[in-house]
Amino acid sequence: MTANPTNLAPPQLLEATVHDGKLTLYIHNLVDPAHGSVESYPNVMEGDKVIFEVSTSTGNQDKQELEVKSPTDASFVFVIAKKIFAEKFEPGAIATLSYSVQRSSGNTAQSEEQKVYLEL
Repeated sequence: MTANPTNLAPPQLLEATVHDGKLTLYIHNLVDPAHGSVESYPNVMEGDKVIFEVSTSTGNQDKQELEVKSPTDASFVFVIAKKIFAEKFEPGAIATLSYSVQRSSGNTAQSEEQKVYLEL
């Protein structure tokens, strides 16, 4: 029996950079789309579902699901439309990224959240 994944690392936003100690996405520099990345996790198995979620403090949301086709997949990349970050932008806006892994056995594990500060 395979163990349930635990301690899932937070996802990354490939276009975000660290500025003044904060992970920041500069929307005006973003070439559409952005890319969310989830590293391989412990005991990854074919048939697992990785569910990636983005929500912003301005009310925008995106949710995507990917089924694991091969346990050797190094990482999973999700395409996020620029409008998720740009629509209804307000100074001080934050995007929160997270994902969950739904195992073929029915167990689910949740990642840590990743906060990304949004700037124009």
